[in-house]
Amino acid sequence: MPIRDLYISSDMEGIAGLATWSQVLPGGDDYPRARRLMTAEVASACRAALDGGARRVVVNDAHASMQNLIPEELPEGVLCLQGSPKRGGMMAGLAEHGPFDAVAFIGYHAPSGAMRANMAHTVTRRVHGMDLNGVAVGEAWMNAAYAASLGVPVVLISGDDVACDALAPSIPGLRTVQVKWSYAEEASLSLHPADARRAIHDAVRTLWATDAADLPGPMALPDAPFRLTISFARAVHADHAETVPGSQRIGPYQVLFEHAEFREVYRAYHAMAMLSTLATP
Repeated sequence: MPIRDLYISSDMEGIAGLATWSQVLPGGDDYPRARRLMTAEVASACRAALDGGARRVVVNDAHASMQNLIPEELPEGVLCLQGSPKRGGMMAGLAEHGPFDAVAFIGYHAPSGAMRANMAHTVTRRVHGMDLNGVAVGEAWMNAAYAASLGVPVVLISGDDVACDALAPSIPGLRTVQVKWSYAEEASLSLHPADARRAIHDAVRTLWATDAADLPGPMALPDAPFRLTISFARAVHADHAETVPGSQRIGPYQVLFEHAEFREVYRAYHAMAMLSTLATP
């Protein structure tokens, strides 16, 4: 079956031409340019999907305050979900506005703890690291797992090399588009933004030229129960996070949440990460 309805989750740290926190956070002098660069990469993915024959493309603005994309600069016909807080966070709308045939990640970055990875983090820099059933995971993995819990495959990711390399082993056949290469936390070697947009367009377009049987399936999840451990940078971050019902404090910086349903784990993960931001840095 071809891809008819495509869902796009869009972040900013993995966009070509951006390398520092001051560029990607609202209030920074370069943030208006970052918005335009992010919008242009997302637009290239949307345009390729529509040209390929997609009947519906829904984009979730998933960076920071989730009001970064410039909707009028996206192709006509695209639906854009913006604003926060919203149920589902970076994957908001996937369940509510489906069904979808596939998911694409645009502008994604590496998880917390990745070596020399550009702007690596997991939801917030207050999260030092995270593992699920003993395996280190980050935003991209959790988002792909959430999609898998709904039976939807992630078929493409664009971003820096570390982000792509972190997710690819978990999804055989995943298309990866490396638009920049990590050098340090606030340094990267980037494609020219126009070259990045062409690479994303071409990669998305090939999805419609690929036999359905050769596209990735939903990511395989570990066996339930799902045990998620989040390690925070400071104890006060964990103090806030452990207020989530069902969570357990298992160390000075660690909070555990266990459940038989992955979607409940995903909700708790997002809530704990957001609660940790209530503490001063």
